[in-house]
Amino acid sequence: MLGLTLALYGAGTWALLRSHARDELDHRLEEDLGRAVRGAAVAADGTVWWRNPAEFARRTSDPSRGHWAEIWSGEGRLLLDGATSQPLELGPVPSTHELHAEPRSRRIDGRRVRVMARLQPIDGQLFAVRVAISEEPMHHRLGDLLKGLAAAFPLMLGLAALGGRAVLGRALAPLAEMARRAHRISAERLSDRLAVPEDGGELAQLAAAFNEAFARLEQSFGQLQRFTADASHELRTPLTALRSVGEVGLAPGKSAAEYREVVASMLEEADRLTRLVDALLQLSRAEAGRLALHVERLDLGALACDVAQQLAVLAEERGQQLACDSCARAEIDGDRVVLRMAVMNLIDNAIKYGRVGGRVELATTTRDDGAIDVAIRDDGPGISPEHHERVFDRFFRVDRDRARVPGGAGLGLALARWAAEAHGGRIELESTPGAGSTFRLVLPAAAR
Repeated sequence: MLGLTLALYGAGTWALLRSHARDELDHRLEEDLGRAVRGAAVAADGTVWWRNPAEFARRTSDPSRGHWAEIWSGEGRLLLDGATSQPLELGPVPSTHELHAEPRSRRIDGRRVRVMARLQPIDGQLFAVRVAISEEPMHHRLGDLLKGLAAAFPLMLGLAALGGRAVLGRALAPLAEMARRAHRISAERLSDRLAVPEDGGELAQLAAAFNEAFARLEQSFGQLQRFTADASHELRTPLTALRSVGEVGLAPGKSAAEYREVVASMLEEADRLTRLVDALLQLSRAEAGRLALHVERLDLGALACDVAQQLAVLAEERGQQLACDSCARAEIDGDRVVLRMAVMNLIDNAIKYGRVGGRVELATTTRDDGAIDVAIRDDGPGISPEHHERVFDRFFRVDRDRARVPGGAGLGLALARWAAEAHGGRIELESTPGAGSTFRLVLPAAAR
């Protein structure tokens, strides 16, 4: 780009100087024309002569320089000529077109000259006056300029390249340092960060963007490690139980009733393992975008109350009262099966962690912005604010030492959040330790 710029600049400079030089030659031709008209005289017999013979008779020592003048009669006869250099045949009588045209450049006998012809009055009579001036000095100057530009071009380009290399080397030194530090960051050193320049410029923005990306990667790796550990633990528990029950069943002296009890225990653990694997597969497909939604118009309030009625048996086992209140119109566009699963997980979670003998409430309302809000409230122990986001992580438990709630796989809230986000909604959590929790499933209302 710099070379192209220099080439265009040189070409523009040369063309501009050439235009100015030609304008100067044309101005000098006008002066020569006036000097020829003033220096000529017409005798009584019609002959034309120079008042000052030396005006166009001085010889220059340089044959490439010179001025020429000719005076022609109306009949096309050359009446008078003069030159300050070697004589030069400028051609036949000037034509009408030449007399009215702009000055033009010609090559005559190997010389480059600028020629102009005009009708001019001399002592009251009209004559065709033609003057010419050598262009050789102009071309010599332009040639010297072109040689100078050609010689300076590689020098300027080389100096600019060296200077640019030095300047860019210093300017990009922070970027090179960032690259070196980025190469040192690995899966085992995701906590490392790039140094952010204090000037707040583009490199600082780039470093900050990379640091944010590394932070997200570190968080994702941490979640993946926790998920792997938790999934291994969750899968190992029923497998260990299966092995233990099987070893007990292999002991001699068992009755048929005892063998049936062993088989029932093994089936129970196998069913628990199946539910866990199914939930993991479903969540994996959902997050990978391979779980297609079958969207239809449905009443979310009626769906929520229907799910609550199905789970009323679980609430009765814990002596809880399950109440459902739905607004008159809560229509949305969504997948009935997926939303049923989300509401079921939220209600099941409220029943499991609610107070024994307490109350679980379900209310469907329409918000001011038109969104449909399904709120599930329980009177359990509540959740601390620092755990509000993490409760939706797979296998996360507020108390890691607490015994797992029977029948739970630790994936219900993760599936519920995915279902809400897949429908363009969200799940909100309001909870105070010791005062219960409220999970809100917020979905956009159906288009009218």
